[in-house]
Amino acid sequence: MWITHDKSAAMSSAEWSSTACLLAYETNAAVIYVEWNYGRDMSPLEISTAWQALQDEGTIPRAS
Repeated sequence: MWITHDKSAAMSSAEWSSTACLLAYETNAAVIYVEWNYGRDMSPLEISTAWQALQDEGTIPRAS
């Protein structure tokens, strides 16, 4: 794992999940790691919801 960017800030769950997804897309990341002790299954749900929303709005293309 390489740390290439720091996008950390005080954000709502919608903001941080979208920011994480955009960063993953921009850096061609294969995995998004989340803290398991932060909401358990909520973090992966927020990431998948943000990814879907970014695809729906055309910011991130759908996989072919």
